[in-house]
Amino acid sequence: MIDFVKVIDGKITTTYKSNKQYVDDNGVRFPVSIWQNEEYLKTQNLVRIQEGTIPNKMFYDIGSSTLSYDAVAKTVTRSYTSNEKSNETLKDYYKKQNISLLQASLDATNYHIIRSQEDSSYSVPSAVSNWRATIYKEFDGFVKTIDACSKISDFQTLNITFTEQPSDVQ
Repeated sequence: MIDFVKVIDGKITTTYKSNKQYVDDNGVRFPVSIWQNEEYLKTQNLVRIQEGTIPNKMFYDIGSSTLSYDAVAKTVTRSYTSNEKSNETLKDYYKKQNISLLQASLDATNYHIIRSQEDSSYSVPSAVSNWRATIYKEFDGFVKTIDACSKISDFQTLNITFTEQPSDVQ
């Protein structure tokens, strides 16, 4: 990634990567370590790029980056273009997460369900049945909450977590 720029007369003229040698205007090559020499960089009008805020990739598709020079502060900042992901894309993602978390929560007690289906003399302990019912109820509630989301801020506040398995449910 581009780390430095040369600024001449308030305009960004050249970009540089700090993992490459620096070649000055006279063709003199400097080792990669030159990028650590702040005093020398100033003499060459080289400015380290400051990262701007990158939008959360969970909620935004990140586009191109733009470099801007602030002549007063003598800084260069990289900013990013972004577009909100569609509500349908986010709903689909959160519903898949909801299903994945549901499955992970129920995995530990699936043994009881399978055994009761294969062994007519076995009955699922009530603690297991009650806990699984709670998890399914929470799952259904999360589906309704996800469906009700209509803007990015709704999705940003979602917190899909299921009740922890009690110690008496094994």
